[in-house]
Amino acid sequence: MGRKLVTRRKEWLFKIIRIILGFIFLASSIEKIIYPDIFASIVVKYQILPLWSVNALSIWLSYLEAVVGIMLILGLWEKASAILASGMCMLFLIFLSSALLRGIKLNCGCFFLETSTSSPRSWATLWQEALLLFSSILLGFKKR
Repeated sequence: MGRKLVTRRKEWLFKIIRIILGFIFLASSIEKIIYPDIFASIVVKYQILPLWSVNALSIWLSYLEAVVGIMLILGLWEKASAILASGMCMLFLIFLSSALLRGIKLNCGCFFLETSTSSPRSWATLWQEALLLFSSILLGFKKR
């Protein structure tokens, strides 16, 4: 009886993590989809991608975030969605770290595209992306 209870609690914990992660990805995609030009200008500030790729990548990434968020919320293709979320989180961490190492101060463009609504990212704020990465890896590699 005790083992079943632990298994049920573990499943509920994974379900809660999956749904929260899904809402985070969906919420972060909304302004990017509505204002692709503003999001593209934020991506340019990272100074990582060639200019010719920024517009397409900005649009593609916005919709990928939305789809992954919806899939996680609904529990569809959970493992694949979690692995995609892990990949995006890893990219976000790499891009932010790279910008910080080069002394570039920027708003990450994560939720609010307008820079007046959020403060610039710092080394102290990377824990947020690391937590998302950890959560998505946990979901992607959980035992069925």
